[in-house]
Amino acid sequence: TTFTPRYPVDHLRADISRHCLDAAPRECGIYTLTVPTGGGKTLASLRFALHHARAHDLDRVIYVIPYTSIIDQNADVVRQILEPGGVEPGSVVLEHHSNLTPEKQNWRSKILSENWDAPVVYTTTVQLLETLFGAGTRGARRMHQLARAVLIFDEIQSLPVNCVHLFNNAMNFLADHCGSTAVLCTATQPLLDQVEASKGAIRILPGRELMPDKHRLFDELNRVEVLNLCKPGGWSQDETVALSREQISDSGSCLVIVNTKKAAQVLYRLCQGDIEARVFHLSTNMCPAHRKAILDTVRARLDQELPTLCFSTQLIEAGVDVDFGAVIRYAAGLDSIAQA
Repeated sequence: TTFTPRYPVDHLRADISRHCLDAAPRECGIYTLTVPTGGGKTLASLRFALHHARAHDLDRVIYVIPYTSIIDQNADVVRQILEPGGVEPGSVVLEHHSNLTPEKQNWRSKILSENWDAPVVYTTTVQLLETLFGAGTRGARRMHQLARAVLIFDEIQSLPVNCVHLFNNAMNFLADHCGSTAVLCTATQPLLDQVEASKGAIRILPGRELMPDKHRLFDELNRVEVLNLCKPGGWSQDETVALSREQISDSGSCLVIVNTKKAAQVLYRLCQGDIEARVFHLSTNMCPAHRKAILDTVRARLDQELPTLCFSTQLIEAGVDVDFGAVIRYAAGLDSIAQA
């Protein structure tokens, strides 16, 4: 790496990136990249993909993200690296998802989106599954681009259960017959290879994990203390607000992740004008541009260490780049708690 590590976590991220680079010459197939939250999976997996594509003369890299809430963030980071000054915007990194704003689309990008004709494509799981299994011919126009490509699946644990068999069989086909490589990235790896074989278990061969000692990584990146505060009858809304106030006083910033959009809205209203910190609300009821504006404001306040309280649905869990002093997570599955 060319940067000087400032913190211990930077050394770990550099180590993860080096392992991905070292694995790039390996044969095409299906790999996993299991790295704890905050380990730099986005750029490490991209480093593997670019060098793997060069080593095997593959045509493109397709980055598949489960939520539109984080696709802009990731695409912008990669665009800054791969589209320096003087390069026409969108000529290297192409975004294709439902939240594209008019200023990001021109006649050229619309044509490229029809068949993913770009070196690096950022898209969503929905768009990928529609390309493979959707009715009609629109998706089929892009299907040939999945051959001889490196497909990176970020936050693969978010794959809906009812799509697992379709996804597994599609990945096996692309790896076995189309010369493609797939990388399944997450901190909480789903057991896709332990699905009933007759229904299509994904074929991940032994030794296909890109990180040789992932257990050490989890130990060294264990920067968070998890407290179980569940109690019989649950927490009332007023108790949740009081707890968030305490965390603001103790940690300077607090994120409260709830399970419904209504709960996020109610808690946000309860705190209006009744707390020293600035309060924010995030949910998919808001349009993408509004969510992005709020996230930018939240990041700026966190960087300046200003008191910040945010009530959000689970849209903030999968890969959104924010660091709060404390997080309150309503009861959910272990994968959601780990992502939070």
